[in-house]
Amino acid sequence: MLVTADISQPLDGLPQKLWQQYSNTSLPFVALAYQPARTAASPVWAGPLTTNLAPAIADSPARRALAKQLMGGLSAVWLLIESGDKSADDAAASMLATELKTMEKELELPPPARDDPKMRARIPLKIAFAIQRVSRADPAEAAFIAQLLAGENQTNQPPIPIACPVFGRGRALATLSGSELSSDVIESASRFLIGACSCEVKELNPGKD
Repeated sequence: MLVTADISQPLDGLPQKLWQQYSNTSLPFVALAYQPARTAASPVWAGPLTTNLAPAIADSPARRALAKQLMGGLSAVWLLIESGDKSADDAAASMLATELKTMEKELELPPPARDDPKMRARIPLKIAFAIQRVSRADPAEAAFIAQLLAGENQTNQPPIPIACPVFGRGRALATLSGSELSSDVIESASRFLIGACSCEVKELNPGKD
């Protein structure tokens, strides 16, 4: 949804809160935000309006690769946002790979329920996970990483490896780092991702688009 705000007129709601943060910036200016209740009016990304703004916000090589893998039938793609410390990033990737291979062998698809909707997609149902590494140093992915971390309880000081499983039509479940990036939590997230649907309303499910 696009909301325009004329600063020569009184503002209210989210535009007012955002303008209070960026009143010293040059115009025109764009702030990308999730629902206020989710991020307390903190923008996902903010900056000057330029001709290449829309592509940067909506598209990137990592997002295209992610979409291609999900359309290939993977249960989820675990994005690994690298810290820049190669040893730490490699260790996180190795641990993820080991745990996800175990999950692929141990987990089973739930039996279909009587009231499940009819499958219309040709994508095969299977249990398969992949890891996709995303570099914080890649300017093409800056907006994507900002969207993934918005509203999450993550710190960038100092940067640490952060994992985020993405599933379905591009819904990110949660970000995991530090003590949360453990075998138990990876197993719990994997079981949730391949489990039976538990809610008919998307906003009541964890994660964000």
